Amino acid sequence: MSPSAESRNTITPDVLDKLYFRKAIVLASHAPVQFEGLALAVNATTLSEMNPQSEGDVRWAIKFYGKRRAVPEVSIYLDGSGETGFVGPTPYSFNGPLYKWLNNNFFLFTATERRIGAGGSLLQTEVDIEK
Repeated sequence: MSPSAESRNTITPDVLDKLYFRKAIVLASHAPVQFEGLALAVNATTLSEMNPQSEGDVRWAIKFYGKRRAVPEVSIYLDGSGETGFVGPTPYSFNGPLYKWLNNNFFLFTATERRIGAGGSLLQTEVDIEK
């Protein structure tokens, strides 16, 4: 789904967890370059608190898992512009580094799929944070 697409329903983090369009798993030990870029993007991202009642309208999810964990330790959700989203259940506004990383690196497939990804489809990335 394009970030500019209109919908009657808000895509909340819970909805995105059930309806994502594409999923990629980045294992730190198997993709060190991508993982390093993600770590730099997360470190460069700043957050500002938003209204706690915000439902958001997210398009991207990144879930960080510990070694052999079935439940993510941290989940980050971003809207189609990458400007607002959630860390867990808490709404925040974001600056651009994490969104830029997602747009540039999410799809490691064909050029056609990469163009689809750049449009902000409903996406979920899972990251193994332990080597």
